[in-house]
Amino acid sequence: MLKVNKVFLVTGATGYLAANFLNFIQTSQPNYFEAYDLIFLIDRHLKLSRLDDGILENNKIKKIAFDLSQAEEFICLLRDSLLSDPQGDSLIFGEDIDDRLVLSLEVLHFASLNNSEAEKLFIKGLHEFALKSNSLIKFIYLSSSAVYGENDSDPLIPSREHDLLKPVSVYGVYKMQIEKFIQELLRKSGRLEPCFLVIRLANPYGGEFECRGVYQNFKQQLLDTAMDGNFTVKINAEAERQIIRDFVSIRDFCFILVDLIKANACGIYNVASEKITYLEDFAESVKNDLLNNSLLDLSLSQKKIHIEYQGFKSADIKVSHLSGRKLRDCLQARISA
Repeated sequence: MLKVNKVFLVTGATGYLAANFLNFIQTSQPNYFEAYDLIFLIDRHLKLSRLDDGILENNKIKKIAFDLSQAEEFICLLRDSLLSDPQGDSLIFGEDIDDRLVLSLEVLHFASLNNSEAEKLFIKGLHEFALKSNSLIKFIYLSSSAVYGENDSDPLIPSREHDLLKPVSVYGVYKMQIEKFIQELLRKSGRLEPCFLVIRLANPYGGEFECRGVYQNFKQQLLDTAMDGNFTVKINAEAERQIIRDFVSIRDFCFILVDLIKANACGIYNVASEKITYLEDFAESVKNDLLNNSLLDLSLSQKKIHIEYQGFKSADIKVSHLSGRKLRDCLQARISA
């Protein structure tokens, strides 16, 4: 009988952030997955082509296409998956999951269901599952710098984790609601510490494949435009030249997330570069990197790519700047220990 002690569940597993994170682990942290007895990768639209071959070939990593808005059905699926593997061998301590199972369930929640009530039902369902099965559960939630809104007194003062949340975008409000829901759910059950980790991520960029986000796929936009022979790129959101953002590379994000998980960190952490960058400077930097890429057709580097900036939207903020002091203190303490 194969006994499961530690389970890792990743939602939105083939989305931009999660797939880059999983591939990073596979290539740079080859022993990371060995700490878990069973791993679930869940996504509504499971794009397996985005995942490294090592992940696809690992038998203890279960890849499941499922719509998490169907919360009750998903919990049944999870329960059945823990009860037996394809060969019918029991994967738990005994046959009654409600009485015998003692798991450590780590939920890395990348997915955003775009429906707060559906997402709350999913989170609540997982929490109740853990309670009924006598399991430990830790929620690791990927939030956003959008929850802060803009500092009214001085927008150049970086936002810190204890600041009042004043999101102005629908996305920021959504992330704030889910953050608070998870905290309240765990607090009521007396499990808040150490079962809760929130990552408030600045603007990520780079990675192995494009994303719909402006910054994530900006390089791909430039490349596609240039190869089509049309050398004008329109940035289609938050597009005023003097907008200030904190851009963090996807690789740095992956390193930091692994370190936080290994440190068993809990609470809320900003993940950012702590550098103030004007959108115009960022765009020019990405453009120059592209034109200087020796792997591209040399004729491309002889042509000028023009970037057009559209008008500022009232629902956006002009400055998003995060403090990373708490994160530095946490990771420094771990290194010192």
